[in-house]
Amino acid sequence: MKIEVFFTLPQVGEETIREDTAVVVIDVLRATTSICHALAAGCDKMIPVGDLGQVTAFVESLGRGNCLIGGERDGKKISGFDFGNSPAEYTPEAVAGSDIIFLTTNGSRIISRFKNAPCVLIASLANLQRVVDFLADHKGNVVICCAGSKDQFCLEDSVCAGLLVERLLRSAENIELNDAARVGLVLAGSYSGDLLTCFRECSHGQTLIRAGFESDLELCAAVDTLDVLPFYSKERITLQPEVELPLDPPSGELDGDAADAAST
Repeated sequence: MKIEVFFTLPQVGEETIREDTAVVVIDVLRATTSICHALAAGCDKMIPVGDLGQVTAFVESLGRGNCLIGGERDGKKISGFDFGNSPAEYTPEAVAGSDIIFLTTNGSRIISRFKNAPCVLIASLANLQRVVDFLADHKGNVVICCAGSKDQFCLEDSVCAGLLVERLLRSAENIELNDAARVGLVLAGSYSGDLLTCFRECSHGQTLIRAGFESDLELCAAVDTLDVLPFYSKERITLQPEVELPLDPPSGELDGDAADAAST
């Protein structure tokens, strides 16, 4: 198994995603954590989108009465949305049985650009072990894409990626790492003993604290609290994969946006 970590989407080249590749997307503060909480609370599916135009298109397709809308811009809930991007908002009372269109500054945009990849998993600290268990049985390679912040490096995503790599090294054999995966391991070793302090001190954590979301940092820093494994397929995130496992998927590539980003 080859494990490659990429700290931002533009680093992911089109040739990186092959037909045996499992892609893991991490935006631990807060999109992928919120997705895991929503699905654990009984949300039927989440539809990640990259811009407000796509929100409008999905609302028109599904009907406003048949879906909820969640997300943020620059950390704050968007006017007219049902939810922001706080994992605490996605409770069973609020989301059970619902479809949620989801737009965030970084996470949903990154996820949606892997729509043609053969296998895409959503990872956070909350469901870390479920992701590890799946990947340990995976027969192909693994690409871990950190969402970052507006295509810039983020400490918290990189630490989460490093923790994922660390556990995979204990769970599988014959693993080859790229240099970024090794950097992730070093970061995980530095911060694993106090993830909450890491989140409070990192740039995005500081931004969330100033915006009044410090309590979200505790939820996002909690490890292995949710027994969910979200898959992104056919523009939807659900708990039911669209492929047979172990994987033997059809060929897939990054969509045009991701290919363009990778070439810049």
